Amino acid sequence: MNTDNHFTDDVEFKEVRAKVVESVGHVLVLADGAARFFRTTIISGQRSGLTIYSDDFFSRESLFWVYGKELEAGNYHFDVKSLFRNGYSDPYNQAVYYAKSGDVYVDVTDNQNGTFTHDGWFLNISYEDEKLKVSLSGSFTVTFYSSRR
Repeated sequence: MNTDNHFTDDVEFKEVRAKVVESVGHVLVLADGAARFFRTTIISGQRSGLTIYSDDFFSRESLFWVYGKELEAGNYHFDVKSLFRNGYSDPYNQAVYYAKSGDVYVDVTDNQNGTFTHDGWFLNISYEDEKLKVSLSGSFTVTFYSSRR
């Protein structure tokens, strides 16, 4: 998979999708005074982080974070600034923005069958520069094969 967290072709899309058993995400995007909502079933997941892609295949919009460690079963709260890596890529893939503030909450369940489920939400993850001001909130549920398989 490429390092910029975007699908480059159908093969790569199928490889990522194969890791994910099932997923759903809902994202409210507040950008430049306008509100927009997207739902997605394309979430790339590992025990160490998540990427939520726009449901519009032609859009390159995504939100991602890396916890910096593999999460075991349990409940977690992260200040997004403290995460190992985080970002938001605009719909045109012209820029990646890094969060100024926000929170991520996640409940991790070991399903005892080689899969893990991350069920969580994120609140007011804010990105800002001289061109764009964005705030994202939403929820996600993703079940994926353990990276230790």
